[in-house]
Amino acid sequence: MKRQAHSIVVSMVVVALLSDAAGGSAEGIGSAAETAQVIYQMLRDRGVTPALIYDAEGFGDIAGGARRGATYLDNLSLQLTFDMQRLVGWPGATIFLYGLGIHGGQPSDFAGDAQGVSSIAAPPKWTLVERGSSRISSEIDSRF
Repeated sequence: MKRQAHSIVVSMVVVALLSDAAGGSAEGIGSAAETAQVIYQMLRDRGVTPALIYDAEGFGDIAGGARRGATYLDNLSLQLTFDMQRLVGWPGATIFLYGLGIHGGQPSDFAGDAQGVSSIAAPPKWTLVERGSSRISSEIDSRF
């Protein structure tokens, strides 16, 4: 239940930010988007570039399949890029992290399919998908 409440709060924040970006006029939404933009720019100025990507799908099986029903699922991707020159003075170094939170139902439970009806359906969990670093300097570039 706690996980579901957390997902609802995250979903509401994402919807509020997207609504403002699309010209929404609900009171308070504009200030939330402005605050998010200020925080984003502050982080970028210090060498941290964040990115949030929200994918959501709703499915309903109204006839046929294994059984009738509906479900909703979503993925929240968090990407962080650290410019190590700005953060610690390490020229040409970058660190990248990519985490993925998967939440929601399984539409295949209703469809009874073998291959899956959703490209984002998976067991609910948070995972570190990718991590990496690179250091590209003029010395290394000149050798290749």
